[in-house]
Amino acid sequence: FGGSALPEIAHREVEEHPGNVDAWISLASLILGKAPDASQPAAVRQEVEDVGLNVLARALDHNPTAVPLWLIYLPLFARRSPLDLPDMLDHAVRLNPSSFLLWEKLVKSADSDQGRAKAWLRAAKAALALHCAAVDARAAQPLEP
Repeated sequence: FGGSALPEIAHREVEEHPGNVDAWISLASLILGKAPDASQPAAVRQEVEDVGLNVLARALDHNPTAVPLWLIYLPLFARRSPLDLPDMLDHAVRLNPSSFLLWEKLVKSADSDQGRAKAWLRAAKAALALHCAAVDARAAQPLEP
């Protein structure tokens, strides 16, 4: 991936600070940004993308509620495992129920109007549950004199 020291620095940063989402995104960008052009064999391009996908998967292992990581990871995952995408999207929204962007991706991935309607209904229920939990938490706090 080139002679630059940047990938090594980025690797060190994510190893020392696995919760640093920006460092993971930088590392993935460095790897994916070095992707060979279309003149290279497909196997070489796929290998670079696989390395980037693996970096993002590790990032999500450490930061499962980082929506920006999911938004970068999911399109790459979709190219590798399109049949598994609905399950991965479902996993992403379960971990990030307040993310409209992830819910929207789940809805758009549905293959029928009925599937999209069910996904929007789930999103609405999740939003309502989050709102009710916040209201309940505020109501449980003691009143200040």
